[in-house]
Amino acid sequence: MTGISDRGFEQYLRATKYVDSSPELLRLCEKIRENSRDEIESAISVFYFVRDIKWGASPIYRASEALRRKDEPRICVSKAILQLALCRNIEIPARFHYWRVKFSEEVVRRINELFPRQGT
Repeated sequence: MTGISDRGFEQYLRATKYVDSSPELLRLCEKIRENSRDEIESAISVFYFVRDIKWGASPIYRASEALRRKDEPRICVSKAILQLALCRNIEIPARFHYWRVKFSEEVVRRINELFPRQGT
């Protein structure tokens, strides 16, 4: 992408504590670039790659660890971190955007039934 720094997007291309990198992540980025005609196709490939990782309860991982554990269910935050890292390493500016969700007592109860505590 040309002229990124001229448009004030450089902060959305930087690595952070969680939006990190690894040799495996960089290899995946290169594969995505090689199989894409342009940045739009690259972004779509990143989206589908992350979307297809099974969702489930997990700790919040850095991008490199989330990718290493891609065959295990990931919580949505870890999936978002991985998506940002992939985009940023492909030179696609990306940032977090989230909503705060309030759950009713009934929803919390049902979630807890789905994910029983360890030792029970």
